[in-house]
Amino acid sequence: MNSLLPLATISLLGSLLGLTSSTTLDPAKFHCVSYDEASQTGVFRSNMPISTNASNVASPSSYAYDEIKEYAARAGKDECGTDAFESGEVEPYVLEMSLSNSLDDKNGLLASRAFWSEVENFGRGRLAEWPIGVSGIVPPSVVPKSEWEDVVNKMWEVDQLPQRVDKINEIRKLGFKGIFPDAAERPLILLLHCNAGCDRTGEMIGAYRYSTTDLTAKEMYQLDVKECGRPPNYYSTHALEWFCIYEYYNSNKGELADCTSFAKCKPFGDCEPE
Repeated sequence: MNSLLPLATISLLGSLLGLTSSTTLDPAKFHCVSYDEASQTGVFRSNMPISTNASNVASPSSYAYDEIKEYAARAGKDECGTDAFESGEVEPYVLEMSLSNSLDDKNGLLASRAFWSEVENFGRGRLAEWPIGVSGIVPPSVVPKSEWEDVVNKMWEVDQLPQRVDKINEIRKLGFKGIFPDAAERPLILLLHCNAGCDRTGEMIGAYRYSTTDLTAKEMYQLDVKECGRPPNYYSTHALEWFCIYEYYNSNKGELADCTSFAKCKPFGDCEPE
């Protein structure tokens, strides 16, 4: 019986530190969403960027910097048709945007914070924290349709989804040179992620795609499901419904009925594409 105690202790510590296989950077969840040739900027999505060789999630060495560059090169070529992120003389700049907001996710961010706080990594990139997760608590289906326009223009004070979508698009167009005009040109990896790379990541990427492309709400959601391997959760799916409604009233995009017909969710449970 005593021989089981060390294993249980190790398992518990690993769980507390976030060192489970599901929290390491997964190449299957690393995707190129869009690429701007003029600015050499790629928008990518992933799960938490913890190295597969991580031994201590609070250590800079546990950050998946090399994997990010490797996976960006592969996804950039396969999904966005560019070799801008292939190994070469100019190293890409990594702008990591974390959408995490829970205590569990914060464990995963320890490695990111540790890595980007080291002086020798200042020139390689930086971390920006954009916590989201409250916009989809109340779905449109429980709000009278006559109130949608008023609600949707007041609900983004915390998540700031429309503003952040605009900022992502602005950075994509500006690129590294636009952000740092006195520096030499180099490719920019704009990486958005949460913990699993499905829910808040799917929410932000889905909103970005819906706002900046001709995709329908249904097509946008189908891509989210395909790239993660499952639908975004109840909260993020309903946040996407609200964002679709926001775009209808503010950008005259799509049909209002499409905003609440691309997915079906059980109350506070799983969602499925329609």
